[in-house]
Amino acid sequence: MIASSARMLAQLAHQVGIAVVVVDLFADTDTQQYALESVRVSSLAVDEIQHAVRYLIDKYAMTTAVYGSGFEAHSESLFYLAEQLTLCGNAPLIFATIQNKLLFFKALTVANIPYPEIAFISPTTHKTWLFKPNVGQGGQGIHYLSYQDEASQGYWQEYIKGQVGSVLFFAKDKKSQLIGFNTQWSEALENDDFVFSGIINHSVLPDNCRALIAQWVATLTRLFCLQGLNSMDFIYANGQLYVLEINARISASVQLYSPTWFYQHVIKPAYYAENAVAQKGFTAYQIVYAAQQCYIPATWRWPKNCVDLSESGVKIRKNQPICSIIATDKTPSNVVSVIQKQRQFIVDQLPRTS
Repeated sequence: MIASSARMLAQLAHQVGIAVVVVDLFADTDTQQYALESVRVSSLAVDEIQHAVRYLIDKYAMTTAVYGSGFEAHSESLFYLAEQLTLCGNAPLIFATIQNKLLFFKALTVANIPYPEIAFISPTTHKTWLFKPNVGQGGQGIHYLSYQDEASQGYWQEYIKGQVGSVLFFAKDKKSQLIGFNTQWSEALENDDFVFSGIINHSVLPDNCRALIAQWVATLTRLFCLQGLNSMDFIYANGQLYVLEINARISASVQLYSPTWFYQHVIKPAYYAENAVAQKGFTAYQIVYAAQQCYIPATWRWPKNCVDLSESGVKIRKNQPICSIIATDKTPSNVVSVIQKQRQFIVDQLPRTS
């Protein structure tokens, strides 16, 4: 399992009885509990992961790798991994093609799939524009138009105010199966105005919009030859839908559903429409960001539902993640209330430091 943070992958593997080793940037305490061994690296660049990957291959005779978030800026590392191991999910070339914004939006245009207007040179119209980096994840680097933005670093996209959502789906042999619709939210941190903050497996999209998204997913699955678990982000505004991006790898929403889907991604990569798992209750995932610099004291006890847990003594800078919260309840409002109360408790109770 390899990702910027591989706790989710390790936990899903543990739930379905797969023994794993992990390479990621954090080596959180719960990640270490789920893995046979966890190796921390400073980035997912090829030069940084080579030693860890070779060490684990030699020690455990690994043949297979599952990748998650963080390769948007390091797609070359996926090509390296594919030389060493069998990769689950999309091949590196497919992943890299979707990361190419010019090719991706051209594909949407050809398929007649709407998206907010984009520009690859600084726009001069009076619309509200966002600057988006060419490579990024979780909303990092996205901010309102600034005249310091450089076209070599990204592109501009029209800002449309609406509800941001995503759909999780499974792809195989140019067929797709929708798993669930999600609502997600973000918050502004420093110079980034839309950092991913949380998601719930609940959506108020009308049925006609769900059917339209299913058509788009089917079209893009065939067009890009997608494999395994993927998600597509979209925005719903004034009765209209617009596609934002495809995450051509396991995304955060996977942990909101049955781990059966992860098992199919890793062990049984097949298209089984009859194996759809009924959703029980509602599950939400919330990232807790530090309002001020703080630290984890030795006496600290993490509240129920917390994951991505740092070791005691670790200092956490302002606007950096402290931990995450995953909770399930019978109604969407109940589960959102639970995670928000726990988030506020953590932010208020952790001691601050200069």
